[in-house]
Amino acid sequence: MFGLYSGRIGLLQRRFKMNFEWDTVSRDAVFIIGAGQFGSRAARILSERDSQVFIVDLNAERLSLLRTLPVRSIVYDGVRFLVENFAEFQENSLIVPSVPLHLAFEWLRLSLQGTRKIVKTAVPVEAANRLPHHWPASEGSLLVSYADFACPDNCPEPEFCTVTGEERNVPLYEILRNLTHPEFHTYAIRSL
Repeated sequence: MFGLYSGRIGLLQRRFKMNFEWDTVSRDAVFIIGAGQFGSRAARILSERDSQVFIVDLNAERLSLLRTLPVRSIVYDGVRFLVENFAEFQENSLIVPSVPLHLAFEWLRLSLQGTRKIVKTAVPVEAANRLPHHWPASEGSLLVSYADFACPDNCPEPEFCTVTGEERNVPLYEILRNLTHPEFHTYAIRSL
């Protein structure tokens, strides 16, 4: 499932002073951004790796629910954490987006603040109607999927749907990348 985001979001507020020792972080460390349902699941799965696993969330209560796992909790805004520490990440670091927003977009928006103006806009109805199944989500976003059901965990986005057997000859990110409208230009930021 992919999301298109629109609307206006206020500036993120930093609530905690960052105190993080980068010299103790392994080259292949995993950083999970968000400790909600998907972030917690990612923490359970990825904590079985040999790599260090860090999970970043402003909600200390949510993070405390993961205290039995071998993960280090960082009470901080996830987007701000990426913006303020991006230069410290190693080439082999893994960032797992598990927040209800497009993490790459928000990171880019805040990183370029003051040098570029990036504005979220609503997806025009006529453009949205050219997409497969779509429905509104939080903060003005539009969710898009080939499926009209919840896809299985770890779906590899195959050419043929593993549930229905239907052919998916054009990947969803390509459909989004090629979405045209006179009022906007589409950039697809694909998570790998």
